[in-house]
Amino acid sequence: ELGSDLSLRNSFQAEAKAMASLSHPNLIRVYDSGEVDGLLFMVMEYVPGKSLFNSAHGKAIDPKQAVRIALSVCRGLAHTHGNGIIHGDIRLAKILLNPECEPMIVSFGSVTGSLKSDIYAIGVMLRELLTGITEGTPGAEVPTVSDTRLAAICDDATHEDLDARYRNASPLADQLEPWPATGTSHI
Repeated sequence: ELGSDLSLRNSFQAEAKAMASLSHPNLIRVYDSGEVDGLLFMVMEYVPGKSLFNSAHGKAIDPKQAVRIALSVCRGLAHTHGNGIIHGDIRLAKILLNPECEPMIVSFGSVTGSLKSDIYAIGVMLRELLTGITEGTPGAEVPTVSDTRLAAICDDATHEDLDARYRNASPLADQLEPWPATGTSHI
């Protein structure tokens, strides 16, 4: 029944086309898509493992692991942004972890939009990985990250002023890259 909705069909086909045009180790590959008997399909890379949501939701994980995951997500998004594609819905459930715990981004919902929304989402995701607290949880304030350098990176990524956020995923990755070597674990 959803296949009869022209808007949803167009969105599905745009996502399939966008994902098929990308090749990066932190992105799920799309091998084929089309329509059979009025039903749309997409053939995607199989990734054994589970989502980051299933692995980390509600738990503070090791800061080095959190930074490594966020850095890989940034690299994958930098590739998509360089190809004019915005994810538009980055969150723990949209990241799969392969058996080596390498994150792989799935489900691209947008080919237009703001890079800054993806940057914001990475900041929220990193903060959640570091604290175990989901932003927007009723009654909870914005979770506090103990490491001041990581806190500043999260704050810059989620800054209210769009112009104060990282311009895209590459400079955010540049800020995260040296952290594991110089950062300290306080969580």
